[in-house]
Amino acid sequence: TTNDATLEITGVQLEVGSVASAFEHRLYHDELLRCQRYYYVATLHDNGNVLAYIGPGVNWSSTDARVDITLPVKMRGTPSLEKVVGLNYFRYNSHGSNFDPDDVAAAESHPTRCMIQVTDDFNGTQGSGGWLLMNNYSAKIAFNAEL
Repeated sequence: TTNDATLEITGVQLEVGSVASAFEHRLYHDELLRCQRYYYVATLHDNGNVLAYIGPGVNWSSTDARVDITLPVKMRGTPSLEKVVGLNYFRYNSHGSNFDPDDVAAAESHPTRCMIQVTDDFNGTQGSGGWLLMNNYSAKIAFNAEL
């Protein structure tokens, strides 16, 4: 009876058909893993720290690094890369040197792991290790295997 009133509902299970089954109680973690079969965001900030770890890398050549991301569950298909990039959105660290690529790309993609390619603003030593970090709260790397 009030304008702009809010109705909040929780614990609802929708079913097809005329016979109701017992209510399925799922843990948050289990439901998250089910969702991550379709969409996974690899870049989340931890504790408000802008330099959030994404994954380990190797300097593929002097102008190209590859960063391996293991997905938390097997996705329903080969995912595509979704990204939000910009000036100094990412940082690649190798041998104490920081490189700030303005873009990243998908090098390989599989339902269980993906490899990110860093070429922009990169000048490293082939065969050396490194790691990729987020350097901006707006940066994003995600994998999409939606239907």
